[in-house]
Amino acid sequence: MQKIFGGKSTTPKKALLLGAGFVVKPTLTLLSEKGVEVTVACRTVESAQKLCKDVKSTKAISLDVENEEALDAEVGKVDVAISLIPYTFHPLVIKSAIRKKVDIVTTSYTSPAMVELEKEIQEAGITVMNEIGLDPGIDHLYAVKTIDEVHKAGGKIKGFLSYCGGLPAPEASANPLGYKFSWSARGMLLALGNTARFLKDGKTEEIPGHDLMSVAKPYSTGYTGFAFVAYPNRDSTPFKEKYSIPEASTIVRGTLRYAGFPEMISCIVDLGFLSQDTQDFLKPSSNPLTWKEATAKILNATSSSEQDLTWAISSKHSFGNTEEKSRIIAGLRWIGLFSSDPITPRSTPLDTLCATLEKKMAYENEERDLVFLQHKFEIEHADGKHETRTSTLCEYGDPKGYSAMAKLVGIPCGVAVMQVLAGKMEKGLLAPYTPEICDPLRHELREKYGIDMVEQTLTFHSRRTSRTSGPPWICHGALGSRQRSTRTIERSQEVQRHSRLYLEVCNIPLLDIHIPLNIALIHHLFNSPLQQQKPQNITDITARFHNLKSSRKNDPDALITSIAETPNPENENDAPPHSPTVEELLADLGPEEQWEVDKDERDQIATLLEEAKRALPPEGDGDASYDQLDKDDSCNEELGGSRRASSATNDDQEDEEEEAATQLQRILDELDLSEIPDPGSPPRDVHKLQQTNLPNPSHSPPPTDNTLTTTTSLFPSVPLSLPSAPKTINPTDTHKGSTTDTDISTWCIICCADAVVRCTGCAGDLYCWGCWSEGHRGEGAGLEERRHRWVGVGGGRGRG
Repeated sequence: MQKIFGGKSTTPKKALLLGAGFVVKPTLTLLSEKGVEVTVACRTVESAQKLCKDVKSTKAISLDVENEEALDAEVGKVDVAISLIPYTFHPLVIKSAIRKKVDIVTTSYTSPAMVELEKEIQEAGITVMNEIGLDPGIDHLYAVKTIDEVHKAGGKIKGFLSYCGGLPAPEASANPLGYKFSWSARGMLLALGNTARFLKDGKTEEIPGHDLMSVAKPYSTGYTGFAFVAYPNRDSTPFKEKYSIPEASTIVRGTLRYAGFPEMISCIVDLGFLSQDTQDFLKPSSNPLTWKEATAKILNATSSSEQDLTWAISSKHSFGNTEEKSRIIAGLRWIGLFSSDPITPRSTPLDTLCATLEKKMAYENEERDLVFLQHKFEIEHADGKHETRTSTLCEYGDPKGYSAMAKLVGIPCGVAVMQVLAGKMEKGLLAPYTPEICDPLRHELREKYGIDMVEQTLTFHSRRTSRTSGPPWICHGALGSRQRSTRTIERSQEVQRHSRLYLEVCNIPLLDIHIPLNIALIHHLFNSPLQQQKPQNITDITARFHNLKSSRKNDPDALITSIAETPNPENENDAPPHSPTVEELLADLGPEEQWEVDKDERDQIATLLEEAKRALPPEGDGDASYDQLDKDDSCNEELGGSRRASSATNDDQEDEEEEAATQLQRILDELDLSEIPDPGSPPRDVHKLQQTNLPNPSHSPPPTDNTLTTTTSLFPSVPLSLPSAPKTINPTDTHKGSTTDTDISTWCIICCADAVVRCTGCAGDLYCWGCWSEGHRGEGAGLEERRHRWVGVGGGRGRG
């Protein structure tokens, strides 16, 4: 049998494929279709036979890669070895390939152990091609493409984000994690413990693995149908050098998951289920524990009842709100942690949990998976313009064929193997970080296998906008650091401050529009009756704006020129030694051409001017214009100015008094001060005070003198004479409660103290006053919790 390679007739090429994972089949099939004879080697021959079934030119063998002699024997029979086994075994395979002078292809990252073998690889004259799957792999091919194009055009990559998620398709994601396992559950969960390092605004930041889920945030891909969260993954900092982007100040590579995943994982971590410590009660046994019994031991709960398990969970993990708590508890129940089902003991909490997750969260027949990969570049072009560009791959699996993950890992690997066999790869330790390696691979994947990433421009602007606040992996548009010279920034901000100053002085609502429109609006206002009423303590630049005349009031381009030409009426010697002139400020904003106003902007200006006119007093009524505008509370609030006292009608006074009385009553209700005795009266029993709903000082401290003074000033029409709280109460006692009641049905569901209230909004759950007020009125209480009302356990009125 003969096969054509590079236009020459030759005997069939031979390959050794190590591994039995789900990504092996696409690679095996591709090589077989190209006429390559493939030997599939696994620890068990049955696994290899299953892969070879119905695939021509293949054979299955059993092989232990830790057996050096056996490995050398098989490697020496082939032209190329493909290592799709765990990355820790790759150095063993490479050493064997060096001894036998055989090329190697892997889909794993180039590890330090591989780098140590680089000299030997070169001396052997072989090719060791790594990182050619999905991530790493396809992500490199398209990152290098865009970076190379931008650099060749004279541009710069100022920021780079790259996120990838292997997920169930939305219709198959109905489980607490929104995730399903097509590979080792242990590997996925352990990866969550890796420390993340990345560049943000030119600085290296590091997040420990145990905090990784706490920084996961919603991520905007530009495709609104996906509700993803993103978090950084491993070490992104080396890619500044690998991708040859020294100019980039922000570089983050990370992971995408569906919303809700981080909170669920964070709880599982806090409860200790990812511990790798061996536990005697989790060792294999003929009579294993039930899940609820194992959970009770892992949590150190008082019993295996669901109520006790829930209490133990609440003591170890802090929930954001009641809704989140209910969702996560329901998720743990779905996994089976409260059930009577027997565990599959594997010695450690992590491995025992993985055994259950792999059963309950495996893909069913006809279910699809989804791979979503996206790069996001911030580009500074040679002409100074800035662009935010994305490169996106969205691939669904075929229930009757390959999964999306298997296809996108196995096919690139197979294509790389064929190029190595054809002699198209150089010798040495390689990875796809150069156009010479990436371009042929990318072209073949796109043209022959339909694997491509779609590019899209999200924003394109001549000037930069303010960076979205928050972590760099949350990107809703332009990303990365906005770097201009400090002097330019300060001067452009100075122009804006003076523009805003005049609007504030005139009590005109400030419009959030760019500088040319602000200047045009100011120019119009200077020709209104307000220009006659302007205060005297206006800064130099405002006084110069004041001298603008109506001859150019409708021409923003002429306006900019007029500002530059208008002389300063004041003594310029009085100015600070280094105070920039208007001409200098405007010059720093760039050439005048870039501020040209087109027809659409002129229409926008006209609309804004009409709105401004409606905000101004009628002609001839200029004397009262400031008082009129000052009476507009909404305008004053917009400008941040101080309120002026204004006369109110009798109806307004009555409304204010009624509102003040209502607010005061709410405060009294909240504090329940009406039931607190006078200082001279004997102190009451602490437990009775708790039942009369005295707030817990540790959660709601009594108001200080300053607080009472503030309250009095807010309600001047209502006399305040508040009694003092008794000084004999120990602040800690109000939350501690009595624990003499042995009936657990009357205990607080949080701290197990005697309950004093029942929450009507929490399905009748019982609480001590301290726990109820902390959960429903505390700093972390949500809007829904604040609406809940309580009733005393012994009856009594409920309050919200």
